[in-house]
Amino acid sequence: TGSGDINDVLTNTDAANNATVTYVITPSLDGCIGTPFNFVVTVNPNPAVAVTAANLIVCSKTSSAITLTSAMSGINYTYTSIVTGEVTGNSNRTIAGSGTSINDILTNSGTTPGTVTYNIVPVSAGKLEIAMY
Repeated sequence: TGSGDINDVLTNTDAANNATVTYVITPSLDGCIGTPFNFVVTVNPNPAVAVTAANLIVCSKTSSAITLTSAMSGINYTYTSIVTGEVTGNSNRTIAGSGTSINDILTNSGTTPGTVTYNIVPVSAGKLEIAMY
């Protein structure tokens, strides 16, 4: 019960399915009660990603061979990469895309091992859906 704005923070704990919350709203004015109606909010799950690399250590001029998977459909990904040493060939994806692999050909022009660290962010293609009926 209450009046005013609905400021609930809704969290979906299911990793793969939407959740819904139904608010039953009964309008009133000057002591007169109106007809109740439902206000349904759909809460999409937060996207999650599993990252698998064929090898955590690769030779120079070899593919990074990273695979991205999610239990959810319609997930896009962004990623950035940070290099230490004299490694080249790494890439960044700043605009979310549906590609599920990172196949950078990494070349080390130095004489000591280098690293490439990828920061991968899954992005849900879904939106907050609100239905009133």
